[in-house]
Amino acid sequence: MLEWVLAGQLDLAIVNAKQRGGAPPMQHILDEEMMLAHSASSATRLPKVVSFTSLRTIELVLPSRRHGLRRIIDDAAANAGFTLSPRLEIDTLPAICDVIASTRMATILPGIALRGVLEAGSIRARRLRPGLTRSIAWVNNPRRIVSSAMKAVMEIVLEDLRAAASAAAARVRK
Repeated sequence: MLEWVLAGQLDLAIVNAKQRGGAPPMQHILDEEMMLAHSASSATRLPKVVSFTSLRTIELVLPSRRHGLRRIIDDAAANAGFTLSPRLEIDTLPAICDVIASTRMATILPGIALRGVLEAGSIRARRLRPGLTRSIAWVNNPRRIVSSAMKAVMEIVLEDLRAAASAAAARVRK
């Protein structure tokens, strides 16, 4: 999406905020905890807080390696000294949620992506330790002026994203 913004194909985009070389300046939106999620009906019992290294023994469904969220997860695994080998790779986050809601597999996603299925009660989420956080930001093409209308739309979107992240975090097992 950053490439599309820089090429002028998009006026603005909401992206994972890991600053890359050549990226336009980013406007921070929020930092969000990523969680381990699994089916609410699964017989698998997990502790309320799951150690990150224990992910090696859990069947995972994750975004593919080209996805920004997967890069965050893989970097954390590498820092912990191992490589994740998911059973499935799916880039559509609602599809991942559907798979984990109906199988014994689990995923690692931010609360915004999990909110709907958490509220429906079809999945449960656990915190990871050490915690895994992703930051999101919005970017625009630096050669284009952000109009007052675009700023107003972004404020509405930002409020919705913050509310979704907060609602999802409130549903995680304490």
